[in-house]
Amino acid sequence: MRKIRSKKDIEFNYWPSFVDVMSSIALVCIFMMIIFTTLIYGKYSNLKNTYGKFDDIGKNRALLYEKIESELKPQLGEYITFDKNNGVIEINTEILFDVDSYELTDKGKDLSRLLGNVLIEFLSNDKYKDKIDSIEVIGHTDNTYTGEYNRFLSTDRACAFVNEMLSSQDENKYGKYFKASGMSKFLPKAGTVENQTTEEEDLNRRIEVAINFNDSDIEESIRTFFSKNNKY
Repeated sequence: MRKIRSKKDIEFNYWPSFVDVMSSIALVCIFMMIIFTTLIYGKYSNLKNTYGKFDDIGKNRALLYEKIESELKPQLGEYITFDKNNGVIEINTEILFDVDSYELTDKGKDLSRLLGNVLIEFLSNDKYKDKIDSIEVIGHTDNTYTGEYNRFLSTDRACAFVNEMLSSQDENKYGKYFKASGMSKFLPKAGTVENQTTEEEDLNRRIEVAINFNDSDIEESIRTFFSKNNKY
């Protein structure tokens, strides 16, 4: 009579052999490396191209800024400072306004008109006009008097400067590019809001002209980068 073996005596081999397992793992690893290499190389290539575009944009903006500086520096000399790190033109208000006044001096009127003419020349140039989003004139005071008083004074000075920069004809055509604002005493260039020496007060009383560039070229580069990467 045939002996029936118990379940305990029967051994089931649920797992493939060690060689089969290692072969499968090797194939999976090779497949993953191919995919990974394709993705990384593609993304690296796109990233490199995008970085190159950013670099070109930065260089073009620097060139534009240098052109503006070359136009203004010979004529304004000591009255104007170019802060290239922040992309800001600085003018000490001593030459622009009398103490506690927002009415431009004769010299201040000449200076603001000259600056306005140079900037409008660039805005009217097809090569540059689409690169500039806005031109912001910002008034700053020292820490004398209250923040509220200085807020009115700094804003009124910025508005007076912009108004003198633009003729009535320029206003209608280029007024949309110009902004005016006042920061009162709260962004000192030297010292602190609470404590300023006489020298520091002189530095803090200023008009800043910031050229804000259009970022559409940067946004387009970013969109292109991600749209290419989404294909992988």
